[in-house]
Amino acid sequence: MATDKQALATVRPWWESIEEVVWQNSQRVLRAFSAHGLSAAELGGSTGYGYGDSGREKLEAIYAEVFGAESALVRPQWVSGTHALAQTLYALLLPGDELWVASEDVYNTLAKLLKDPEHPAGLRRRGVTVRFLPWGSWPAGRPAVVYIQRTRGYQARRSWGRDEI
Repeated sequence: MATDKQALATVRPWWESIEEVVWQNSQRVLRAFSAHGLSAAELGGSTGYGYGDSGREKLEAIYAEVFGAESALVRPQWVSGTHALAQTLYALLLPGDELWVASEDVYNTLAKLLKDPEHPAGLRRRGVTVRFLPWGSWPAGRPAVVYIQRTRGYQARRSWGRDEI
């Protein structure tokens, strides 16, 4: 019994620290929802093309505020991070554009899209030049997009922080 109490006493400061972070983040999210006035009815979705969808607009403003971004896109149709990244790259890159991948490798789920010239949905097949460059060894030029994978994924490196990027 004494050992249980000692163990709880040892971990209590960490738990309290985590609970404080959870409390602060919960308050931040609640303040964002309150500031943007999102109603339950607006979360019901809309039909058609989504033009003038005040619920979507407010939800995206809430996400942007909570995550400290300029803007946000929130769509239930995206099924994974890879799907969202692929859609973003398709939207930003046109045939003839150049993409610089600022790391040695990417997530394996994204690798075929970027590397395989025969992949039916691949960027190379769409006429996009994809260059994998070690961090900081960028040549002269101006690509259409620079892809930086902040997390290390499968690479033998630590994750990059915002200041490094």
